[in-house]
Amino acid sequence: MNRYYITLLAIFVSVVLSAQVGVNNSNPQQTLDVNGKIKVGNDGATPTAGTMRFNVLSGEFEGYDGAEWKVLSLEKSGGAPSEPEYYSGETNFIRVGESFSSLILRRARTGGSNPSSFTTVPTGRYFIVTHVNILDNNGTSSLERMDVDMSAITGSNGSPRQGTRLRYAMSNHDTRPIIGSLSSPVMILRGGEQMRFSNRSLSSQTTVNVVVRGFLVDDLDY
Repeated sequence: MNRYYITLLAIFVSVVLSAQVGVNNSNPQQTLDVNGKIKVGNDGATPTAGTMRFNVLSGEFEGYDGAEWKVLSLEKSGGAPSEPEYYSGETNFIRVGESFSSLILRRARTGGSNPSSFTTVPTGRYFIVTHVNILDNNGTSSLERMDVDMSAITGSNGSPRQGTRLRYAMSNHDTRPIIGSLSSPVMILRGGEQMRFSNRSLSSQTTVNVVVRGFLVDDLDY
């Protein structure tokens, strides 16, 4: 008799544990079926893959993929891409008539999943250039013309992508930078591209260095 009741109890517990649960719903159709709103917050517990939270600082719902939090919202709440990563770099000196395409862009902060540095933009990403400054390298006080071409290329010897070529023509006495923003960038590099700088032989008169700043982002949908 005891064995009979134990068997019935085991069957009952098994049914309860595998049953569909309804909240304000007497006929649940899923494992958890809620007829109403669900409030999601955040805490200090270490997340595992599949965890969801609401980030009050960014105003976004986020999901954890096992490595980092990803924004779940279909529409971004601000006028900038989610989690842009700041990078900057400076070329070696570029003599008159020479080009340089090995600019190393380095990340400002430590940690995170983005690369600490790159020359070629990672596949599937974009680099938004927001600041370019041409600097006189030889340190002379006499007036000299600086004339530099900038473009996005694929591979160190690739041709400039159409529409990306820019020209900076000033003197070493007037070295104002070209400044843009995330919403109005100087240039956008696609995955697999890098920057090339050419110190024009017919019009430039001095060796230069080029300083570049910008942001690595996942997409341009903002």
